[in-house]
Amino acid sequence: MAHITHRHQIRKRREFQNQQTAINIAAFVGTLALAAAAVDQSSRGNYGTAQAISSVGQPLLALGLNLTYSAMVSGYSRDMEREADQEAVRTMASAGYSPRDLAEMFRHMLAESPDRGRFETFFWGSHPRTAERIETVEQEATKYPVKDTTAKAVFERNTARVRLANAAWDGYFGRWRLAVSQVDRVMAIVPAPRRALLEAVWQAHLHGAASIGARSRNDDQAAERNLAVAVEHYNRVTAVPNVPEQAAGYRGLGELYFAHRDHKATHCEAKAAFMRYLELQPAAKDAAAIRARMTTLRC
Repeated sequence: MAHITHRHQIRKRREFQNQQTAINIAAFVGTLALAAAAVDQSSRGNYGTAQAISSVGQPLLALGLNLTYSAMVSGYSRDMEREADQEAVRTMASAGYSPRDLAEMFRHMLAESPDRGRFETFFWGSHPRTAERIETVEQEATKYPVKDTTAKAVFERNTARVRLANAAWDGYFGRWRLAVSQVDRVMAIVPAPRRALLEAVWQAHLHGAASIGARSRNDDQAAERNLAVAVEHYNRVTAVPNVPEQAAGYRGLGELYFAHRDHKATHCEAKAAFMRYLELQPAAKDAAAIRARMTTLRC
């Protein structure tokens, strides 16, 4: 967020434009230098050397300039990242979180993806290494002796919807273990009486997303397998009357059949599920959108 509020994208774009101008000038000067070198070698009678300079020198010059340009434009600069990290520390502290937890996050990132080696850092060294960012955050955090006043349970509850949405996308892209772990983390804070049905709903959502994702990748076998499991879970939920999860089950079932309508004759199944959902939730916020989808079904 700090990259946006501090207009880093705009500042970086201006840098790109200035850097590209410099590259173009360097390319022009370099071409003249190569031509002069080739003429000099030719006048000395070194025709083979002159030919080599002409045929090989220009591509190497272009490659070198492109590498230089890539090095200059790869990601945010060290100063921008430091500025963003400092703002993140201030934001966390003002929200009641311990800003030192930001350093802990970077440690997790470092464990998952070690910093680049010396050679890579030489070319793409503008972006700070993760270890350096940890030092910046820890130093900045000392300015805010704030205790963590935001309970973990509150954080988990406030991020649950985002976590579940991410889980659905992970299921779509086939990252199954990550998807399940996200749902499990949310289910851990759900009261026990509701947990079983909600877990069934989200198992259905995940398998439904996995089915749609597999279909997009032309993996029909995986698509059919996940479709069957999703429908089974949804039917188990919709069979329980007088609970909020029942409407969610019908909506999910309708969405699933709607997504597969071009591959299977599921138009009538989608319409029936959507109709039942609207009967249970006539004032739903997405009622208009659901009705619009129903008009496209051939049933």
